[in-house]
Amino acid sequence: MPLVLAVHGSALPAAGATVGRLCDAVERRTGVRPVVGHLDHQLPSLGGALGAWGGWDAAGPVDAAGTADTVDTGDAAGEMGTSGAVDPADAMDPGSAMGTSGAMDPGSATGTGGAADPADAMDPRSATGTGTATDKTGVMDPAGAADPGSASHAGAVVVPLLLGDGFHCTVDIPAVVAAHGGPGWVLTPSLSGAFEVDAALAGRLARAEATRGGRVDAIVFATAGSSRPGGNGGALLAARRLAGRRPGTPVVTAYCSATGPTVPQALAGLRAAGHRRIGIVTHLLAPGRFTASLDAAGADLVTEPLADHPAVADLVVRRYREAAADAGRAARRIAHVAA
Repeated sequence: MPLVLAVHGSALPAAGATVGRLCDAVERRTGVRPVVGHLDHQLPSLGGALGAWGGWDAAGPVDAAGTADTVDTGDAAGEMGTSGAVDPADAMDPGSAMGTSGAMDPGSATGTGGAADPADAMDPRSATGTGTATDKTGVMDPAGAADPGSASHAGAVVVPLLLGDGFHCTVDIPAVVAAHGGPGWVLTPSLSGAFEVDAALAGRLARAEATRGGRVDAIVFATAGSSRPGGNGGALLAARRLAGRRPGTPVVTAYCSATGPTVPQALAGLRAAGHRRIGIVTHLLAPGRFTASLDAAGADLVTEPLADHPAVADLVVRRYREAAADAGRAARRIAHVAA
């Protein structure tokens, strides 16, 4: 069954390379190369990616590159989604998602001023592996994944590559799937609240402490932030679970946008309380403006974004396999009734 990852998209090479490493890891685990569909103006759009696999589109047939349709990108300032509203809680890093709100060092694979840590990078050899076609971001283009005409048109699995359950997860992506998908399409839950995210966060922190000066005595849990009810729920749950892994170490949740406290406010509060070595744990998927702001915040260490951690690939695979199994059971029930 085909797999489509619904992402914001980015013109930044570092962000595309991060998602590309995730695609590599998922393909190694499943034998299925994910197709990446973007919610912003970058092609292929999510609707185009869905149409490429389903062989049809609300506006008519689409080609494998998904160029027959685009998703409303909002205004030129970088809003995105079908309503033109950005929910930062959904973002890999909203500052990078449109490629218009700031820039990172294109030579950085992680947005923290250096190469990805080989201990937990998906594939240190390249952004997307070898022998595959990529677009300008290094993310897989449907045209290079496989011939959609050779795939089963019975359906596909769509996994939202989002850490929050805000507007994009609850409104935007379901609307695109309803408009451009077909019979048998399955939309999975986002990454929010999953135990694999907890494992990735803990792994990133352990690696950072091992390589950047030792254990911290306080943690700022930095997430994108959302003003939408429930949009910060996954982040708050992940922060509580991280605190449970670190008894005696204060963990303060802070936000890069939409609500407070801000990351600088949380850092200042912990410094005022007497903490001498403070780490920022990054609850973001890929490099961008938000990760750049965390690097500049003045903490003693900042962990890497999460998308190319092995545990996130495990989560995407779990979402995919559970959805594919459910679709298979439903198809068998329908066939039995028809018989």
